[in-house]
Amino acid sequence: VRCDDPDHPLANTEYMFPFTSVVEMDASELIPRMGPTLVATFIGHDASMRDALLRSPAVDRIEDSVRKRTFGSALPLPGR
Repeated sequence: VRCDDPDHPLANTEYMFPFTSVVEMDASELIPRMGPTLVATFIGHDASMRDALLRSPAVDRIEDSVRKRTFGSALPLPGR
């Protein structure tokens, strides 16, 4: 489900695989707006953004599609 507005009721809904919701927004808005999730897919090259997502209590695990790796809250942050 692609939503143009982050306030759309379906934008902050978690779906079972293979479905997802996608909302484009500024990176600075993302973490404060997102709700809890078991797995977030990170598509990008900004390691500081990926690490910020991992530090968020709302995110349990990150699937990094660029680096083809999984990072989780129980795993050490990359480079540390």
